[in-house]
Amino acid sequence: MSCINRDKLYNQLLSARDELQAQALILTKSQERQSDLQTFCQSLSHDFTGPLRRIHQLIDIALEDLNEKGIEAPDEFKLLLNAQNNAEGLMRLTKGLVEYLVADVVVPRDELVDVAEIVSTVQALGEEQGDDAPEVHIT
Repeated sequence: MSCINRDKLYNQLLSARDELQAQALILTKSQERQSDLQTFCQSLSHDFTGPLRRIHQLIDIALEDLNEKGIEAPDEFKLLLNAQNNAEGLMRLTKGLVEYLVADVVVPRDELVDVAEIVSTVQALGEEQGDDAPEVHIT
């Protein structure tokens, strides 16, 4: 194998190593962002569901009080029940959104490769051509 081919091959391996390191950094940052998003969503869920639960409970109390007092107000009862149903719907929606946002997202990855195996293959190819393969050290 000529010196030019060895140098070219060595430079390609260095370039591949640099690309792998860059991709690893991007993946790490993406995982950190996902973790931050999960924390934010859990906080948001807590901030939303507490008040919604209290609204639901207050409507329950109002309905019970009206019933105990024997107040006949079908339109008002209907409005309160509608408000209660809307509060329940918002709680379900909040829970669903949080579950969606914090779900483990599969990060698409290219096929993982063993760099040492690639270097061994390149060295073996160089030996097949009759020349000694270049010494390649990847750090």
